[in-house]
This record gives sequence, structure tokens and C-alpha cells, in this order.
Amino acid sequence: MAGFLARKGLVETGPLTAAAVRIGGGTVALLLWAGLRGRALPVLRRMARPEAWRPFLLPAFVGTVCGVSFLCVGLKWAKLGVAMSLANAYPAFALPLAAWWLREKIPPRVWFAAATVLSGAVLLRLAA
Repeated sequence: MAGFLARKGLVETGPLTAAAVRIGGGTVALLLWAGLRGRALPVLRRMARPEAWRPFLLPAFVGTVCGVSFLCVGLKWAKLGVAMSLANAYPAFALPLAAWWLREKIPPRVWFAAATVLSGAVLLRLAA
């Protein structure tokens, strides 16, 4: 449903503008949540220090800004089923990286779930 609504919103705007709105909306929502819990000022003070955000600058840019931007580009110009299947299959792509790069032990049940996700993506692609 979210992909369908996002695609409808992309009719009038470009994908990078939509990505900026999504990221900005998420930032505002997190600040409101922190404000309701009475923690907005401590969080903002902590984030004002460069040592708090500097280590996360490149990963946040690559993972969040590029990821959301590419998702919006895919929603704008690809078929909705293909774009959402790939967007929601990220655990299946992250598992081999976690096992190889981080040397994490992945249980067989999780590998089975990832295979099921990829099978569903393949079936959706064949049906399209």
C-alpha cells in the first residue's frame, strides 16, 4: 500500500524531491516523538557535537539518502510490483553480507525465510 501511495505522489513531483520529503518527514516525526517524551532538547544538544554525528555521516548518506532516492526513482519509472519486491527483499541481500563480511552465524531458519522471500520476488517477476 505504501508503494502504491508513494507512486501516486510521484506523478506530480520528481523522485529526488519525493526522497527529500520522505527523509524530512521522518526527521520531523522523530523530533516530535522525542519532544513528546521530553527528550528533544537533550537529543538535539547531543547531535550538535561533531563527534556525535561525524562517524555516521557517510553511512547515513549512502544508506539513507541514496537508498531512499533510488527507491523513489524505482517507484517512478519501474513497474510497481518489481520495485516493491526488490525494495522489500533487502533482508535476503543483507544476509550473505552479514555472514561473509561480519562473520555472523545465520540460523538455517533465517536462510529458509530469505529463500522464501527471493522465491516470491521471482514468482512476482514471472507473473508480471
